[in-house]
Amino acid sequence: MQEGIFVDDLYHLRFPGIGKQKAARFRNLPHLLAAGICFLALFMAGVFTFPVAAAALEKKNVLILHSYHQGFKWTDDISRGMLAALEPVRSGIRIYPEYLNTKWEHGTPYFTQLSRFLRVKYSKIPIDLILCSDNDALDFLIGYRDEVFGKVPVVFSGANNFTSADLKGRKLYTGVSETAELKDSLDLALTLHPGTKRIFVINDSGTPGRKVLAELKKLLPLYQNKVVFTFQDSSDLGEVVADVAKLPPDTLIFYTFFYGNPDARFHENSESISLISEHARVPVYGAWDFNLGYGMVGGKLTSGYDQGLAAGQMGVRILQGERIETIPIVFRNPSRYMFDYRQLKRFGIDRALLPEGSTVINEPEVFSKVRKSTIWAAFLGIGGLGLLVFILLFAIRARKHVEESLRQAQSELELKVHERTHDLSLLNERLSDLNRQLTEANEKLGSDIEHRQQTELELRKSQSILNKIFEANPDHLVVIDRNLRIIHSNWLGGYEYVPAEIRHLNPYCYEAYNEGQDKPCEACAALEVFNTGKPVFTEMYNARIGYLEIRAVPIVDENGTVLMVAEHIRDITEKKKMEEEILKGQKLESLGVLAGGIAHDFNNLLTAIMGNISLAKMFAESGSKAYDRLTDAEKACERATGLTLQLLTFSKGGAPVKKTTSIVQIITDSAGFMLRGSNVKCEFTLQKDLWAADVDEGQMGQVINNLIINADQAMPDGGIISVTAENVTIAASDLLPLPAGRYILISIQDQGEGISPENMSKIFDPYFTTKERGSGLGLATVYSIIKSHQGHLEVESTKGVGTLFRLYLPASEHAVESVENTAPEVSAPAGSGRILVMDDEEIIREIAREILHHLGYEVDVCGDGKSALTMYQGALHEGKRYAAVIMDLTIQGGMGGKETMKELLAIDPAVKGIVSSGYNNDPILAHFREYGFSGMVSKPYTVRELQETLLELV
Repeated sequence: MQEGIFVDDLYHLRFPGIGKQKAARFRNLPHLLAAGICFLALFMAGVFTFPVAAAALEKKNVLILHSYHQGFKWTDDISRGMLAALEPVRSGIRIYPEYLNTKWEHGTPYFTQLSRFLRVKYSKIPIDLILCSDNDALDFLIGYRDEVFGKVPVVFSGANNFTSADLKGRKLYTGVSETAELKDSLDLALTLHPGTKRIFVINDSGTPGRKVLAELKKLLPLYQNKVVFTFQDSSDLGEVVADVAKLPPDTLIFYTFFYGNPDARFHENSESISLISEHARVPVYGAWDFNLGYGMVGGKLTSGYDQGLAAGQMGVRILQGERIETIPIVFRNPSRYMFDYRQLKRFGIDRALLPEGSTVINEPEVFSKVRKSTIWAAFLGIGGLGLLVFILLFAIRARKHVEESLRQAQSELELKVHERTHDLSLLNERLSDLNRQLTEANEKLGSDIEHRQQTELELRKSQSILNKIFEANPDHLVVIDRNLRIIHSNWLGGYEYVPAEIRHLNPYCYEAYNEGQDKPCEACAALEVFNTGKPVFTEMYNARIGYLEIRAVPIVDENGTVLMVAEHIRDITEKKKMEEEILKGQKLESLGVLAGGIAHDFNNLLTAIMGNISLAKMFAESGSKAYDRLTDAEKACERATGLTLQLLTFSKGGAPVKKTTSIVQIITDSAGFMLRGSNVKCEFTLQKDLWAADVDEGQMGQVINNLIINADQAMPDGGIISVTAENVTIAASDLLPLPAGRYILISIQDQGEGISPENMSKIFDPYFTTKERGSGLGLATVYSIIKSHQGHLEVESTKGVGTLFRLYLPASEHAVESVENTAPEVSAPAGSGRILVMDDEEIIREIAREILHHLGYEVDVCGDGKSALTMYQGALHEGKRYAAVIMDLTIQGGMGGKETMKELLAIDPAVKGIVSSGYNNDPILAHFREYGFSGMVSKPYTVRELQETLLELV
């Protein structure tokens, strides 16, 4: 800063009672006389010369733009400094003061509206110079000066830690940076209190506060291993005061400024520091002079008056014709060590330890410091008293002459006084009684005040607990005012995506949760509550988060008017996914029941068809056209058998017949078989120590077959299918619809055309297909099999890139079962003996009769279990025992094969039962011996299959 801007003689304008502030007292008479003569001379010179100077200076318009409000001490100090500097040219200028009031309102929307207002207000007033104070006013001018006032010179002051980069290339700016002497104040405090271990920093969260906080944190490495810094983060003055009261004696408080939350309650700085100092048991230091006198010990202090004076003097130079480009920005303002005598005495600080030249306010005066002017005033007073004594002596003599006449009057008065004394005595008694009543009332009032203070303390504690509970809630909680601004929120409730730099600005809810949005949402729960006054419960989709559950309730006053809305927001995206999975499973289960019934009936029909075809082939000449057509029909039936197998697997009746096995062989065999003759290659990555699984081998082979077929068909021009299998362990915290435990993860990825987004949700639906010759049961069957194995199926697909299926199967706790060798096929001669066939379908009974007669057996048929039992008992009684009984597993409205076999074993333990069913995936077929059967033949069956089964048993 240039020399000559600050002079000590100006300090009497800011601190009456400091050093040169006492200049108002009388000096010695010669000096007073000389000063009077000089003043008279200057006055006479001014009378004749000032009109000329004023006339020479054209009237100019000066705008003083303050960031804060009138009555705010820092702003008032800067304003006084500016006005003092402008005083020499005061008659040649017009001053227009403006206050932005940014302690209560700030941000881009506010500045935009304010710029429009000021542009209209000063549209006809050309501004020649702008003086501004503090960061918010400077930021406003950087953003809006040109469009509101034009390219007007700007002199700023009070800009915290200003750098040239802050102007971003803007021209016609100069001023004074407010650089607080933070380090000097901290070093002085630590020198005066060498036992300090902690420094508790109290700082506001506004624009200056954030800049000061950044500068403080830059200093932390200088004090590493010396003291510990703690930064308070509450905007509630009550909480700060409570924390200060608990500080240990080895702590210092470093106070900058604290205004609280303007939306809740704004605290003047003097109120904040006074309460903090009153409740603190440790000293308070700082770096600004407007805090001195309210409880702060002191420090190396920055003055608002000095800032305003320097800026005003720069402005005068510009008004007098000097170009602003020649006036450099002052980056370091002078500060001085200043202290409060009352606080020095309170904490026992020796004044001798203070830096040389320090200023001390509120210091009691001693005689040695009394000015000579005061001594002269005392001498003049003594002379005056002597003259007064002389006058009194003269008056005493005159008094004696009138005393005699007064004595007579006194006698008369005494009589009247005696009469009045009695009246006064009565009045005194009444006053004493009234005084007693007032004392009792005062004691009660004191008790009430103490009770109120205790209640307020308890309320603050309760409020603190509620705030902590509010912040700890895992869901998102917000309080929204009628302007849709968020005035309170637990920002860490799972919604970190809201930018941290706007949270303290009380952003609009639609601005915080929807990037770039400048108006309320169409279905706004808060607006509905404000309009209806009733709670709202709704669900909505947010592009940033997903599905949300919103509960909005009104906060009303005593008249029922809705003041605010409280919203509870919960992310239910995963819940929605689980609901979709459940609905999908329920849909597949209901369709599966229908599919199982259709498959069973279809198998019965196929049994009749294939049986008749087999018989017809026996009578047809091999190589004839009829034989060839019958062979083609038989192959078509076999393909239809595969379709019914898929239907049964998809259906509820297709329960897996599990055994412990290695999944590796199933994967390699199934994939290799399906790609024979294809231009697609399969690459396997299978973990060597892959866990075993409890699965139905046939069904798992069908799963691999279907997925490999889909992958193959997705790559008509060839490609590679990547198949991997690995062991995984799923924890309860993993977002999968599976219990925690060990699983085998099978991944099948192709390089095909991919699945379109509109088809992705329908690929597991039965009979949905995009292929010309597809049945639509492939992926539905895969889904059903994996679900019946207590597994999970996932799919990812990118159009034009490929598709990835992931299969999770529970790992087995058992070892792999050994594989039984199957007997080789043998040709057998015709059979003999009596066979009993039980089936509720007449067409099945007839085809079975024809086939068995052709094979050489005697055949009896019946339609249910009761008839079979009766016929078997009759045959035993006649001595014509049946060689075997072929029984359908399911009989509509009658006894089926399972119950009939149990009864037959009770009649004849040597009975040979053969189970037959259209549900060829029924567990009884796979474990028929456990139910007493000796053999099994599944529908539809051929003549050869039936012949081989009978030859093995009879």
